[in-house]
Parts: sequence; structure tokens; C-alpha cells
Amino acid sequence: MGTMNLRRILQVQLVVIAYGLWSMLPDKLHMEITVRGDSFTVRMNDRQIENNIIPGHPGGRVGFNLTDIDSAQKVHFYNPIRPQGWRDLVVTDLATGKIVATDSDLKREILQHKNDQWFVSYNGIFTTRQGATLYVGNTQWKDYTLAVDFMNPYSGEILVRIPDKGRGAVFSIRPFNNDMGWEGVPGAGAVLPIPTLLVTKQVVARLFLVYLIALAIILGMWAITIPVFFLCALIDLCKLGPILSWPLKIAGRPRAASFGRGCGILIITLCAALFLILALWIMVDCHEKIPHIQDSSVYLFQAKMHADGMFFLPPPSFIDSVNFEFMVNRDGKWYGKYPPGHPFVLTLGILADRAYSLYASSGTYVRTPPAIDLPGGRWLRMPLQELAFLQSLRKVAQPDGYIPEMPWIEPPLLGVFSLLLLVVFARKLFSFPVAVLSSIFAVASPFFVFLAASFMSHITCLLALLIFFYLLLRMEEGGRKSFAFWAGCALGWAFLTRPLSAVAVAVPWIAWQATRIFRKGRRWECVKRLIVIGIGVAIPCGFQLWYNYHLTGDPWLPPFVASNMFDKIGFGEHIASGHTFARGMTILENTLFYLFDNLFGWPHYFTLVFIMIPFVVASEDKRDWLLLASGVGISVAYICYFARIREHFGPRYWFEAMPVYIILSARGIVTASESCGALAVRLARAFRRPRYVAFWPQLLPTAALLLFAAWLVKGNVKDYFPRQLREHHCYNDIDARIPEMARKQNVHNAIVFVKVDGPWQNYGSVFALNSPLFDTDIVYAKDLGREKNRNMAKLFPGRDCYLADFQRKELRAMREPVSAPPTAKTTEVTDDETRNEEP
Repeated sequence: MGTMNLRRILQVQLVVIAYGLWSMLPDKLHMEITVRGDSFTVRMNDRQIENNIIPGHPGGRVGFNLTDIDSAQKVHFYNPIRPQGWRDLVVTDLATGKIVATDSDLKREILQHKNDQWFVSYNGIFTTRQGATLYVGNTQWKDYTLAVDFMNPYSGEILVRIPDKGRGAVFSIRPFNNDMGWEGVPGAGAVLPIPTLLVTKQVVARLFLVYLIALAIILGMWAITIPVFFLCALIDLCKLGPILSWPLKIAGRPRAASFGRGCGILIITLCAALFLILALWIMVDCHEKIPHIQDSSVYLFQAKMHADGMFFLPPPSFIDSVNFEFMVNRDGKWYGKYPPGHPFVLTLGILADRAYSLYASSGTYVRTPPAIDLPGGRWLRMPLQELAFLQSLRKVAQPDGYIPEMPWIEPPLLGVFSLLLLVVFARKLFSFPVAVLSSIFAVASPFFVFLAASFMSHITCLLALLIFFYLLLRMEEGGRKSFAFWAGCALGWAFLTRPLSAVAVAVPWIAWQATRIFRKGRRWECVKRLIVIGIGVAIPCGFQLWYNYHLTGDPWLPPFVASNMFDKIGFGEHIASGHTFARGMTILENTLFYLFDNLFGWPHYFTLVFIMIPFVVASEDKRDWLLLASGVGISVAYICYFARIREHFGPRYWFEAMPVYIILSARGIVTASESCGALAVRLARAFRRPRYVAFWPQLLPTAALLLFAAWLVKGNVKDYFPRQLREHHCYNDIDARIPEMARKQNVHNAIVFVKVDGPWQNYGSVFALNSPLFDTDIVYAKDLGREKNRNMAKLFPGRDCYLADFQRKELRAMREPVSAPPTAKTTEVTDDETRNEEP
């Protein structure tokens, strides 16, 4: 680290700049649309497309739209390196053959209407930094030919025959579907796939822009280093060297070193405490201690099943009234579709909650007999009645009779444990300064904090992977041989939680261990380590196979796939309605944008700047490459899996790579400081100056970089984090209004029927409050009308019935379990929209 290979730095810059210039090469999609009567003929890149008949558009002007992929997430696609937009417009009237519009008309439209959203880029492309439409022409146009070049095409629309009101006929470029076609026209179909190379260039161009910013930061620090060095050299020549050397003398004393280490430990402790406080605050105040996503509701329900000693239950006779999305009803079994790793962890919180209830209530019994036939699926091959300890915990409640059974404190605790282990891992991997900075970056990451304050499985998988990484390093240091086994168990538990993420992140580290076999002298030892790690991994994986067999009847058929047979990893028409590599690249690009916006809450292109610095100054080693390979691995893995572009809590599919983002960012700051120190030492040797002359040329640029980082964090604290807090109140349109109304009205021993004439959130807000045996004080069910409500109520004799309207915030008693039929059609969710978790 202390030396600087200028030749290698120059070589790295030349290679990266070459790739960057390649990504900046413009791509053009030449489009011609002929509008004649009701016939809309499309020609693209000299390829004739069949006519599409679109009635209802007698005449109108032309429009060009650039669209955000998801405006709700405020992802701005604009890339100054590779702007997309429209150029070389020619509109020709078919009746007269005259040209009626060109690029000059677009410029005039921008000037006349003072359209601040649109502007002309450096290469003449009409573009915008956010979704907007640019119009040209008038409503009297009838038949015309539109010719235009779509530069760096990614996502946009051409609108023809736009009337005074409305959008006219819309030809849309849909990168997420990897096609282009007329919007909303039955049978029009796709007309042309989007080339994969275009999306690849978009990714490279964005990363190249980040790289250029990192290079500018390094050059700026060096620009500070050189004049500061000559100033210090001048002071030294004036025989004022003691003034420069006194900080080094103080820092070299043992007491000062101990004080510095104590300050670092204090910072880490404060960051961990602040992280826990923030996560608990978000869980209590924003998320109200309840799940806000279908996945997390099912996780919690699975955990309750496990806490009652079951993997599955026979579907109750009233299954339609209580079933929920992502719960599988198959072959006479009712269970959640997700792997058991995270539900098992939540089970510990549920059991702890019940144990506390037993202590607080002195064993008060408020549960009714199970409303579902037993035995169901059993773990440990024991009937539920024989599990005396679990049975005793299951029969208790808090004094007021309300049984929350919400292990809401567990995810924040897992988050703070992950933070501390991440800091220890950074210390083992690099140095103590990197560890201290990592703790600061961790608590400053809204992405980390908000996901740790949810019931999602990512935090469990991250903790398991961090345990694996830490034990792997301890094993390398010559620690106990059992570390290899426990490292394998931790990796296996991560696989038991989120299989694809665990494999993608861990493969580079396993490959690193495997390469050590080829070294002389320690081959057999490396082989034994890999075997022991494999044994540790095999135990959870074997349990997964047994779990699959127990639920689906096939050890190689996970419940996740059994619930949706085309929801698999890979490409093809039979997977996710036709998943392609081009669509996967589009998902990668948009996930990268979400990472830019959500990781630290910084300005878009500054998020990964510090990660780039070790590679800019060519000071990276195998540790940097291992971390980077894990980050690249998880991004490449999810190219093979179809997932929605909009992801809850940010780019959560990449969350398991948090050690990469945090540790490499901290390492980037330390590396930048060391590069300035190496430059100052080189200058000191060249001009034969004492080493203490190089201290200040390193300190001042480092201080400037830390101030810059503090300014970025300030923007997060002042703007982004408060905005996230507001957005997470009633997140995903879910809150605890129904159980809160039940508490205020002192509802007990009741069935609450929830109106479902709307989105899934109506019933989703209370589904996880149920017990799998439906023997709690309050049972929440869907309002399915007179007959089904009455049939369900007969199975719960002696219970009062209530009707809850989630949208109107009403809860009223029912004389009988009857309600009016739904007034609106229930919102249906398509397969593509519900597919938001990997197998």
C-alpha cells in the first residue's frame, strides 16, 4: 500500500477509458411510421413490419416520450455519458409530399413553451432527465410519414395522431419485456426485440461515469498533496522542522495509540447503538411491528407453524376465507412456499414472546380449541399434543388477552449483530481504520437500516454469510479445525434461507479456497478443509431435501417451485412467461439504478465512487477482488431470474452483498489517503526531505476527502432519510388500523371478517395475526358473503362476529355473519407481479 506503481496505474486507466469510450459509441434505431387512414405501418432499421390497424385516431400531432421505468421510485435514467433521446426528425405530409416538421420544430417547441424538462445534449440528441413528452405539429395533421432516429434506445414511446385531449396511438419500446409494439392494442404483438448489446452498453457507461468521478477525486487529492508538500519542504528548509514533526511524535507514543484505538471502538459502539435505535424506531413507528409485504406475512405465518411444531397443516374447511397469497394448498397440505431458514429464526422470537407472556400473565389461558383437524405436518415426528413445552407456551397470553406473537424485535437485533460482525470481518480482512469507517457507512445506509427493520429474510441470510466469511478468515489464520465445519453450517443456513443469493455471494470464496489446493506443501490440508466445509454445508442442505420431501413429496421439488412451476432460474419460454437474457440485463441495469439511489441516499452517481478508488490507483489485491467478485456474482446470478423492476425496500435482491458495498467504500477512503501518503513519500525521497515532511501532504487531502464524505452523509440525513421515513409510514398501503380498532373497541373471542373488495392489502394487513390453528382470541377472515361467512362462524361457536372495512377504517359488530356482496371487483395480481422472491 505504501508504494505507488505509476506505470500500472496508467495501464489501468487506459484499459478502463477504452471500455468507457466503447460504451459511449452511439447506437441508432432508425424508425419510420407511416400513418394513413387507420393503417399504421412501422419500419425499423430497414425491416418492414406488418400493418397494425388502430381505429379511433382521426388526426393529430406527433409526440416523443422518454419514460422512467418506475416513476414511483423516482429513478432517473438520464446518463450524461450516454444520453438517450430523439434526433434527425422528418415528418412528411403524404398528401402534398412536403416536409412539415424537423428538429428545428422540436427546438422551437422547447423554447416557446419553456419546457425545462427537455434540452439538447452535446451530440444533438433531444433528451430529458426525467419522464416527459415533447410535442410537435398540430391537431389538423391527417396522413403523414414520421422518420426519426432513436439514439441509444432504451425505454421510450412515439405518439402519433395526438388529438387535443388524450395520448393518441402509442408505439412503445419496452425493455422490460424486451420488445417493441403498439400499446394497448389487442393482437398487435411485439414487432422487434431490443438488442442485448444496447443494455450492456448502458450498464458500462453508467459505471464508467462513476469511475471518472473516482478518478477526479484522486486527481484532486493529489493536486492538494503536491503544493502542500512543497510548502512543508519550504518550512523544513527554514529550520522549522519541529513544527511539522510534533504530531508524529505525539502519535508515536503508546498512550496516544491506545487513545486512538479507544476512540475507534467508541465510534463502532455508538454506530451499533444508533443502528439498533433507528431500526427499532422504524419497526415500531413506521412498520407498526407488522409485516408489510406478502412475503414477510407468509414468513411469519410459517414461523408460527414451526413454533406449534408443524411444517404444514391440512387445509381447513374454510380455506377460502383465510388463505393468502404465497400460501400453498396442494395435495391436501397447506403451507408457506418459502425455504425454512428465515422462518426458523423468527420461530425463536415467537417462542420467546410466548415465554414472556407465560411469565407476565401467570399462565392465563385464553385460547380456544383448535379449529383445524390434527395431526398436521410434524417436525421431530412428534404429535403436537406430546410437545408439552410448546403446548404450554401456546396456551398463554398477555394479561389484556391480546396475543401479538410478533417477534418484531428480532430483525433489528439481527441487523445490529450483522453490523458488528461486518466490522470484525473488515478488521480481519483489512485494518482497524477500515473497520471503523465500515461501521459509519453501515449506520449511514438507509438501505441497510430499513431492510433490517422488516420481516424479510435478507437480514438472516446476510448474518449467516458474515459468519461464514469470518470463520473462513479465522480458519486461514490457523484457528481451530472446527471453524471449517461451522463455516460450512453457516453457509448451509444461508442456502436454507435464500439459496440463489447464498450461492452467488459465497462461490468466489469457495473458489479461492479451492485454488489453494494447487499450492505445494499444503494441498492435503486444503482438501481436508474443503471436505469439512462440505460436510457442514451438507447438513442444512440435507434438511432442505427432507423438508421438500415432507411438503411436496419430491426432495428435489422445493415448495417455491411447486407453487408456481414456471417460476424458475434460467431462460426460455417456459420460465417466467418467456425470460430472456436481454430482459435479465435490463433487470440488472435497473437494479443498479436502485442501488445508486438507495444504498447511501447520496447523489446518484456518487454512491459507488469510493468502491472504485482502489481500482483507480491500482492498489487492489486479492481481498478487493474477492469482495468485488461477490458483488458481481449476485448481480450476474439475478440476470437468470425474473424479478420485478420495482423492488420493496430498494434493490433487496442484492442486499446480501452489503459487505462488498460497505467495506470496499471504507477501503476506498483509506486507499485514497494511502495513495496521497505514497506520493508524498516519493516526493520526499526525490527531494531528500525527512519523512515527517510527508505527513501533512497526506493528512490534509485525507481531511478534505472525509469532509466530502461527511457532506454526502449530511445530504442523506437532511433529505433522503426523512423522505424514506415518510414513505415507510403505512408502507405498501398497509398499517395496523384493524387490530388497533379491535383493541380500542375491546373486541375478544371474535371473528373479524375483512372486506376484500379491493387490493390484497385489505386482508394482508391482518393475515399474519392469525394462529395456524385459528385458536387465538381473534380470528381474522375474508368477508366472502352470507353463506361462506355463516358456514365459518358455525365452526367457532360462541364467538362474536365483526365486519372490518380496511379502506374506510370501520369495525362494526354483526348480528349474524352476513355482509353485503362486494361492491367492486377484487384486484387480481398477475403471475409476473407476484413473482418477487427467488427460489
